[in-house]
Parts: sequence; C-alpha cells; structure tokens
Amino acid sequence: MVGSPIVGMVRIGGGVVVGGVVSGTVATVFGSVGSVVVGSSDEVVVDLVFSSPSPLNATTINSATATPITATTAPTIHRWARDHLSSGSSQPTGGSPGPPPPGPGPVYICVGSDGGSVGSSAVTPGRLRSVRVWVLRVVWLTLPLTAGAAASDALTGWDDAPKIVAAVLLWTAWGAGTLALLAPRPIGLTALRTIAPAFAALAVAAVATGDTSGVAGWGAVAATCSGFGLAMFPDFAVVAANGISYGDEQRFPLRTPPALYLGPLPFVRALVVSGAAAGPLLLADREWLWGVVALALGAPAVVLGSRALHGLARRWLVLVPAGLVVVDPMTVADSVLMTRRQIRGLQAIAAPDARSDALDLRLGGTTGNVLITLNEPIDVTRALRGRRTETQHGDAVVVAVSERRRLLAEATRRRLRVEFATEAPRTQ
Repeated sequence: MVGSPIVGMVRIGGGVVVGGVVSGTVATVFGSVGSVVVGSSDEVVVDLVFSSPSPLNATTINSATATPITATTAPTIHRWARDHLSSGSSQPTGGSPGPPPPGPGPVYICVGSDGGSVGSSAVTPGRLRSVRVWVLRVVWLTLPLTAGAAASDALTGWDDAPKIVAAVLLWTAWGAGTLALLAPRPIGLTALRTIAPAFAALAVAAVATGDTSGVAGWGAVAATCSGFGLAMFPDFAVVAANGISYGDEQRFPLRTPPALYLGPLPFVRALVVSGAAAGPLLLADREWLWGVVALALGAPAVVLGSRALHGLARRWLVLVPAGLVVVDPMTVADSVLMTRRQIRGLQAIAAPDARSDALDLRLGGTTGNVLITLNEPIDVTRALRGRRTETQHGDAVVVAVSERRRLLAEATRRRLRVEFATEAPRTQ
C-alpha cells in the first residue's frame, strides 16, 4: 500500500462509526481502525476498512490490512464493530479487528483530499472523468480533419449558394461546440448535446446515401459518433455545471428522465437543428415560399426547443457550505435548501427501496438514487404542468444523481452524515 491523503466517514451496521473525517496525511482514526470510501465505478459505493495492530499513520498504513466490505466480509466486520465500537471506545480490545485479509482482486480507489488512491495502479473516477473530457475535446477539435473530407464529398453536387450556406452552418456549429468545450457552461452543454448527434446523423446519412465512401466516409462516421458518445457521458455535464459554481460549492447533475430518451429528446434535438438549418438552405436554393415558411416555423421551434433542452442542463444537486440545494426547474418551482441542521443523512439506495412517503424528484430515474432524510419536515413547492404549483410536505427527499459515489464522498468530506449499505450494494 501507498500512504495517501484520505478523507472518509464510514458507518457500518446500526449507525456505528468506524471512521472519522481525516484530511492531509493519513492519521490515527478512532485508535487503530481507519475507514475510507472507495469504489470501482461511479455507480457502486464500497467500504474499505484498514486494520493494524498500531495506530495508522503514513508509515504503518504500508503494512496495514485492507479489507473491502463485501457480502462475505461484512458480517465479520459488522460483528467486530458492534462488539468493540458501539460503546464509543476508541481502542478496540484485542488489537486488530482481524477481518479476513483480502485476496487477489481489484485495486481499490480511495477518495482523498488530493484525489489520491491507495494502490499503485488505481485510477480515480475524477481523473478518469478528466481524461474523457480531454479526449472529447481532441476528437471535436480534429473533426475538420477527420470529417471535413466527407462533408466536402457530400456537398459536391450542390449549387454554389446552398453549398456555401451549408458550409457556413457546419463551421458555425463546430465553432459553437468548440466554444462549449473550451469554456464549459450549462448553455454550452445544451449546444454540444444538440450538435454532436446531428453531426453523427449527417455522417451516417452521407455514407448510407453514397455521397461519401471509403476512408473519408467511415472516418467521419467514427469521429462524429465518438464525439456524440463522449458528449453523452456525465463527465462533461459535471464540468459544465461547475463552470458557473460559486465559491465553496459543488454541483452534481441530476439524471435525465429515462422516458425522454425513448423519443421526446431525440425529436426535440432534431427539431432544433432542422429548424435552424432548413430556412437558410431553402432560401439559398431560391425556394422562396418554402424558405419563408421554414423560417416562420423554424424560429419558434428553435427557441422553444432550446429552452426545453436547456432545462435539462440546469438540474443539479448542489453541495454548499450551508448544506444541500436541489435545483431542478422540471420538478420544483423554487430551489430547495436543506440546511446541515435539517439533514439527518444521505443514503445510496436502489430504485425499489425508496420510501413511499418521500418527496420523489427523480422523474422516473432508476439509477444513481440518493435518499436524503431530514430531522424535520420541509415544504417543497412542486412544479406542475401548465405552470401550476403545489406545496408538498415531507421529511425525506429522493433524487437520481450522476456520479453518486463522488457525491457521497464529497458530502462525507463536508461532514454531512452519509449512511452506507450494510452489505454489498447492488450495481445500478
């Protein structure tokens, strides 16, 4: 093991604390047991217990036993925690808790103050997200080279005027995506997630219709589809959301309702793109009547469609110094602040395990579910159809958030109570 700055506050079994909040160099945590939050993906929360005969520090952690909490090891660890720590004792009797040492297996990732890891070859989710965002930037910035020839082939048979207008539209769209990637903001996320699928669809259509072929055509398909796929990952959404964060706050995008992917979302994106392009192209081709009609219908379609798409990019769960804020114009009329005093705890749950009496803000989300329990009921003004509102009352809120593991780790670092599953969580 490699000593690393760690931050963790892990609860095992009936509210028994076996970890503390530690920053900087690895330090003694409740005597000889340190505990940190680890995980193998953004969707799985795993607990890792360090056990050592002597207090943990930067030296002794190298020889400490690290045991992941799984369905196999959890009973032993929970029993030890109940026997030795339920009374608040800082030093367990008998020295080391002695859970079975881990056998050969995965490298476990430690959430640290520096994003550091325990293990020589681990890659943190934060570092992986940064890599994917930079790969997306490279793919997008090189599109003129990888897809430019195919676009030129596809426009070969066009008249001069519409060819020029089409080229201007393509370059403008690429420039908007480039600006979005280099200066991340929620509005840029909306633009990129509208343009990227359009580029991919155009490349596929050009190959399918024979307007381009060979290396140029398939290279364009590969490049544009790669850009489309990377743009749909939550990585850039997190970067864009935090591009407008204030001071000591961190924003975590809420998951897009799954039902929207079945038709409404692709349709609205296609409507916005076609509404912006059809009018100018028809007018350039001297189709005056249809061009005017396309402009008259396309302008409001672009405005209304863009507004609806942008609403999806402004849905966040925000960690602030005062507590938690839910910002979601699709479910709440006003942002909902839950202060530290009000928050009892945060818990990762499976979709079927949500409390029936909780205020459900997931819009049908089935992954990344987080239950926020409160010490006292709060009023939430729900946004309904037709600009109507309704005030609801409850002492628990359920949201579906991207990068749930990282949210819980950051909440732990901010000393909010985080309750972890007492057995291996289900992958969601």
